[in-house]
Amino acid sequence: MEQLSTQAKLYFDEANQYFLKGAYQNALENYVKAIGLKPNYTLAYINLGNTFCQLGQYDRALASYNRLIAIAPETVQVYYNRAIVYRKLNQLDKAMADYTKAIELNPQYADAYVNRGNIRQKLHEYEAAIADYSFAIDLSSNYIEAYYNRALAKMALGQEAQAQQDLEQAKQIKDNFSSTDSHPSET
Repeated sequence: MEQLSTQAKLYFDEANQYFLKGAYQNALENYVKAIGLKPNYTLAYINLGNTFCQLGQYDRALASYNRLIAIAPETVQVYYNRAIVYRKLNQLDKAMADYTKAIELNPQYADAYVNRGNIRQKLHEYEAAIADYSFAIDLSSNYIEAYYNRALAKMALGQEAQAQQDLEQAKQIKDNFSSTDSHPSET
């Protein structure tokens, strides 16, 4: 059994290398081999779905994610990734449900809050979107996208002064990152 697990890991690692090079068909083949050897290989299912998504094969991506949910329903990342596919398919209710499930499983998942906020903003649910962006900011105070998107939602509600504060905060964070990137830190 240990040998099968080791071989599955080798296929998985090779698939990841193909994925990074954009050789998605080769990646698919190796993820499938890894899953064949280790049928409950969570990361292989996630990456298989991600690869199908890269190829625009959303039905196959959903099938991969759904299979993983049947095997390991507490896997946070699979709900987040499936939500991305649902969003691409403009199935916003399903995407929202999956972002919510990801948040239920991991209340510290700032990206899930931001993406759920993005859907809420698209649905003109600005106050709920602001709440999601605020949660993300509470979890990650340097989350530029959360500040920016919260500013947009506040503008939609006519809260220009508060929106301006968020835009200034986003700019300050960006400037701080830019200045630290351009100057190596001293040790």
